[in-house]
Amino acid sequence: MTHVAETVAHPVAVPGGALVLAGRPIRPEARLEETSRYADDAWSLTPAWLRADRKSLRLDFGALPAALMDTAKRLFYALLMQDTPSGEQPISISSTRTYFSCVRRFLLWAHARGRTLAQVTGDDLDAYHRELVGLRLSISGVLRHRRAVRMLWAYRSRLPDHLGQDPLRRPSWQAWARANPRRPGENLTDRIPEHVMGPLLTWALRWVDDFADDVLAARAERDAIDARPPSAPDPLSALRSLLDDFRRRQQPLPAAPAWVAPGRRRPEAFVNFPYLARLAGYPRHRFDKVRPRRLIDEAARDLGVDTDSPLAHTMQARLDGRPWLERISYYDVARFERLLHVSCWIVIANLSGMRVPRSSTCSAGRWRAGCRGGARPRSRSAAVR
Repeated sequence: MTHVAETVAHPVAVPGGALVLAGRPIRPEARLEETSRYADDAWSLTPAWLRADRKSLRLDFGALPAALMDTAKRLFYALLMQDTPSGEQPISISSTRTYFSCVRRFLLWAHARGRTLAQVTGDDLDAYHRELVGLRLSISGVLRHRRAVRMLWAYRSRLPDHLGQDPLRRPSWQAWARANPRRPGENLTDRIPEHVMGPLLTWALRWVDDFADDVLAARAERDAIDARPPSAPDPLSALRSLLDDFRRRQQPLPAAPAWVAPGRRRPEAFVNFPYLARLAGYPRHRFDKVRPRRLIDEAARDLGVDTDSPLAHTMQARLDGRPWLERISYYDVARFERLLHVSCWIVIANLSGMRVPRSSTCSAGRWRAGCRGGARPRSRSAAVR
């Protein structure tokens, strides 16, 4: 089937001083009159990024040939102003930046073949689609590129140069859509198999219910050490008091991880000077002198050196009747925090119904019962993998 290009009235020119974010809410600290204007070669979208995290977003039209710049600007001005044709949906600020990359790719592809958008034929659209599919993108990635190309048809009344036919009417585009159906709002990621998800949720619940208190207590102790004020009027007195405490408890001095003192080799442990300084409430360089080092070396000869820098917190959670860990190192707190965060997300995603199991016989209730009952992990070491 041959599609003849429609006659579309030439769009009204956009003034160079037009504010491109005038149709969007902006951050409270931003001033609209200081935001990007249509004539700028790069438009900053950051003032319209309303999430708490600060993210720099911009549309850089300078990478496009001059012949394509006005077409690209007209399209994205319409998107930002939410001037959407019938049947099109407005898109968010972050999606606008994503579609800009997709549109730029197609514009450069057509320009490399010496064609304006109006000169792009159906065969050209088919060739571009084959190239997209050949990139082995995800389904959602191909869909983004397909939608970006179609925008150059859907927004034709806003553009000085536009496609002459609807790409979605091409047989090859339709065939791909039939072979890759997508239901609106459907998560296309395959479910994790239930024989994998069951043990994963079991351990996630174990972390949340049992191990979390120990991890949070370790984090609180680490934070208190980092914020500890000086324990004596001068560093030498603070160090003597600290080493006397180690002698009183007959506790070996803490050992530093390999990255604290590069060049040292194991198995011989070396004293963790930075950690001792934190315990005394002073910066490390105050102990990096002859007298403090002599006191530390004497204590190391008397007490020995540990294999790590353990925190004082005593593990409360039990695994097979014994503590699930002997102790937590000062340097391992962040790793255990990440494991706890991941466990929380696994529990939330499954038990809130965000991803309902495919089989009704394997429910969140059964998983929780397995965790509470006999489906306990058998290995103590597995708890910290």
